[in-house]
Amino acid sequence: MKILDRYIIASVTGSFLFGVAMFMALLLALEALPDLIQMITQYNVPVGKALLIFALALPRMMAFAFPMSVLLGILLAFNRMSAESEMVAMRAGGVSFMRIVLPTLAFALVITGITYLISDRFGPWAGEKAFELRREALKQSSSDKPLAFLHEHQGALDYAIISTNLDAKKAEMRGVSIIWYKTGKPAIFLSVPLARWHEAEKRWTFEGGATGHLVYEHAPNVSLTPNTPDADIDADNYALRLKASPFEIEAQQKKPEDMTSTQIQHYVELLVNGNANARQVNKAIMEQKRRLSISFASLVMALIAAPLGLRSHRTSNAVGMGISLLLIFAYYFLAQFLKLFGESGQISTTMAAWLPNILAGTVGMGLLWRANR
Repeated sequence: MKILDRYIIASVTGSFLFGVAMFMALLLALEALPDLIQMITQYNVPVGKALLIFALALPRMMAFAFPMSVLLGILLAFNRMSAESEMVAMRAGGVSFMRIVLPTLAFALVITGITYLISDRFGPWAGEKAFELRREALKQSSSDKPLAFLHEHQGALDYAIISTNLDAKKAEMRGVSIIWYKTGKPAIFLSVPLARWHEAEKRWTFEGGATGHLVYEHAPNVSLTPNTPDADIDADNYALRLKASPFEIEAQQKKPEDMTSTQIQHYVELLVNGNANARQVNKAIMEQKRRLSISFASLVMALIAAPLGLRSHRTSNAVGMGISLLLIFAYYFLAQFLKLFGESGQISTTMAAWLPNILAGTVGMGLLWRANR
């Protein structure tokens, strides 16, 4: 690496870290801090545990802060070098503007990889840990919510599961209530102390003495105990009808943002096989594609920031920050706007995810070509 490259990267890195600190503080103050205060004051969560949950919000915030910081870092660094006539000296020495920009693009590409790694691996992991800690903390405050899972078949509700506790790792549910539907109305209710999933057989078994009731209209007012000789309800037969695996049940409790790309892919397959509505499928696919496109926003921001950094000597850092915030607002507004179109199916999810990068990249290439003339 040449001295020029090291100098430019060092200059950009300093401004980039400043941007990370600024944008992270802003995002945490707007999104995570109110939740932290509520946990401590309203739910009496121990301060140490609340701060840990607060810290676990950092990876997800970083995925948004890094592209913003790349834009601000390059713009401020180039603005300073331009104001101090360093750009003039480099150009006078025969260095083209494209050659000056090259180290910043390499820097942005590295940040792109780091951003994707954080958003796809550390972000979901941190989100899951925060969810577990929050559930544990709120359970101590008697604020825990039961699990609810709905399964559809050919567009109609097939059965609903309510459980006080799902342990996907142990593949079991406790305190289970199941309602089977017929023609859209409840027909049979089962209460099961323990349901266990057998991966090899791809089936559930009920344990601990399940009991059932007929709940359809004009049903006999009787309580039935399955697995007895004269029972009208065979619990084993109904256990076989539960097609949802622990992963599918757990996945429905999560948002796609809390899954890795591999888990989202598996989740999409489950949704498609289960004849889920198109919007639900598009929402998961949109998150998977958008995660990658947001990561590449760092590279796109670098294309825009470098030529915009060639400002007048009198341009202050405040102007650079103002330009950065304006561009960031426009980019994320467009991305959020197109996300809604992608989820609704009005445009393809690929187009919805990548169009902001395509438009911003086109503008950046035009600015680079103009600055290099």
